[in-house]
Amino acid sequence: MEKATRGQFCEFIGKLLVKVKDEKVTEIDKIKIQEAIDSLSSEEATVLDKFISFINNGCQPTTVLVNSFIVGDIFCHRAEKGDHRLYLSDNTQNWLIKPNLKKVISIRTDLGKLSEYFLPKNMNDSSIQSNTGNPGLMELETFFCVMYLLIFQPELGKRALRFSLQKDKWYIFHVMVNGKKVAFSVRWDVGEWFFSAGGFDHGDDWREGYVFVSLAIA
Repeated sequence: MEKATRGQFCEFIGKLLVKVKDEKVTEIDKIKIQEAIDSLSSEEATVLDKFISFINNGCQPTTVLVNSFIVGDIFCHRAEKGDHRLYLSDNTQNWLIKPNLKKVISIRTDLGKLSEYFLPKNMNDSSIQSNTGNPGLMELETFFCVMYLLIFQPELGKRALRFSLQKDKWYIFHVMVNGKKVAFSVRWDVGEWFFSAGGFDHGDDWREGYVFVSLAIA
């Protein structure tokens, strides 16, 4: 993310003052705006943080967080736009999505910190595991929850997992999918999060510089 300047922020506020006519002001809840005014005097800056999040979300309301989701409602091939758009490879759809379309996933914020390991050389999946202390494979439900938090609720994901996806990185995840060891790669590619899947230790080695992501070992 490229950081804004104070001049840009002042320009935005100035144009906002010009655009907000009296008839628009009357649409604002008097109690709510007074609460917002009062909060600006607080040390917590809650309203300011939400305002910044609103701008960073393209001036769109943040999705209301529920306690669970259904896989087929969220993980859809090229159904969304912007930072929520997914490309799901054939293997990803056949191994991960289609058999679990109706699976209900609890949104957990107690999974702990995600660890990242930058591959120092080309490596296969077994070598990655041994060089990271053998963290093991994520359970299917955990992987769904992690990807939901990182892509669809990134602010919550950053707080809960102390991690965020970067669009210039290529990520590797090891997941146990219905009894099968699967290695997933996730990367930002031409305006969408590209998911691909392959068998564990199957095919070419992962390249130097790729990032293996796992749950931190206690």
